[in-house]
Amino acid sequence: ILQKAPLTRNWYVGTPSYFSLKKYAPTPGNQGKYGTCTGWAVAYAARTIIEAKKQGWTSKDIITQNAFSPTYQYRQASKKISCNGTYTSQVVQSLKTKGSVPKKEFYVPNGIALCPPTPLHPSNHDKAKHYKIEEYTSLWSTKYGNSYKRGKVSKVKASVSEGNPVVISMICPKSFNRVGSSGLWQPTENPNGDTDNKQHSRHALCVVGYDDSKFGGAFEVQNSWGTGWGNNGYGWIKYKDFANFVYQAYEIIDFPQPKSKEPYLSGSLRLYNLDKQENLEVTLAGKTRNWNVVGPKKGGKHTYKVVPNLPSGSEMRMYLKSEQPAYVYLLGTGTVDKTVLTLFPVDGISPAMNYNNYEVALPSEDHYFKMDNTVGINYIIVIYSKEKLDIENIRGKVTANGYGSISQKVYNALSDLIIDSKYINFNDNEIKFEVAQNPSNKKAFAMIIEFNQVN
Repeated sequence: ILQKAPLTRNWYVGTPSYFSLKKYAPTPGNQGKYGTCTGWAVAYAARTIIEAKKQGWTSKDIITQNAFSPTYQYRQASKKISCNGTYTSQVVQSLKTKGSVPKKEFYVPNGIALCPPTPLHPSNHDKAKHYKIEEYTSLWSTKYGNSYKRGKVSKVKASVSEGNPVVISMICPKSFNRVGSSGLWQPTENPNGDTDNKQHSRHALCVVGYDDSKFGGAFEVQNSWGTGWGNNGYGWIKYKDFANFVYQAYEIIDFPQPKSKEPYLSGSLRLYNLDKQENLEVTLAGKTRNWNVVGPKKGGKHTYKVVPNLPSGSEMRMYLKSEQPAYVYLLGTGTVDKTVLTLFPVDGISPAMNYNNYEVALPSEDHYFKMDNTVGINYIIVIYSKEKLDIENIRGKVTANGYGSISQKVYNALSDLIIDSKYINFNDNEIKFEVAQNPSNKKAFAMIIEFNQVN
């Protein structure tokens, strides 16, 4: 599963100290004797929260009546005969690929047992496809060893504060059974960060909120052990315990439609020169700057020009921002070395930039680009889209279109999606764009930055 692109550190400073999605959650249910906690956390809790937000439901009765089926979701991911558990990642993935079924509409013929599993009735799949989610991401990767622990709390807080429920997988020791009416879990065990420790079981839950002042800072989770557990089915996990016991977290993403006065797409980009510790200066060229805005309208190019020539060996970092939820991509190429490379996303990172004023440092806040010795004109192609794109297919089309300007190549690769340039407004003082509301039913916007590399 693709990982969330890391935000710049300054972004987290603005995260509120308290946020809750609990008002959109159904009454906690009970998984009973079956190991179907993943279905309850993913479908019954997280998917229902997404739908309640979308529909504006706040009545607990209405939300619970329209909650999604945990059994259907579990069965989409697990083929186990005993219904004794399955991977959270597979259940989350099924939300996008298969969809979900409202619990009240989940059809089970009389006399059919769900555990051991029997084939689901086809009518369920027809219903499910109408309730697919937009996207999902992993909030961190475990492939770098224990370093993934850093930032767990801030990443989950960021997701929840942006209105997205988070499904977690945790090491679940016996003390988790003994959460009282205060809702606070006080573990007596120490997992030592070892997710392969066999003495403890594993459990999936949905994070519905957090509070920096509660128990010194804690996440509120919805469980699937009935309302007799914890505080009516909810519990609190202190930040420190969360970092120690939670080993996976998946954000469930929905792209809301822009409000009436909001732009359809909006974003910006800064090129930061590390040698001089300043943003690279850009200038207009007539009515244009040094970006080419790709679009079908003739004469509709807008060109931003980077003022200084950049000598070989220059060190640079890019700061990419999306002010409206979007999928964002960067390609790079040049007039000498015409190889087209994907600059973002790379290395298992998701292109979904779905937070308000989402800013990413490229290649990261701890790394930078260093220019090689290939002098000439270089291009950075920036693409914002309301739908997920096959960027490798687009990169291949730009590479294959051997003739014409770089603008023509990009337009040809995106011709069915590209927004007409007449809908695009530019800021006079920085590299920043805004696309009007619902422009001609197109989905994507592309710009090209051009800069000159010298010896």
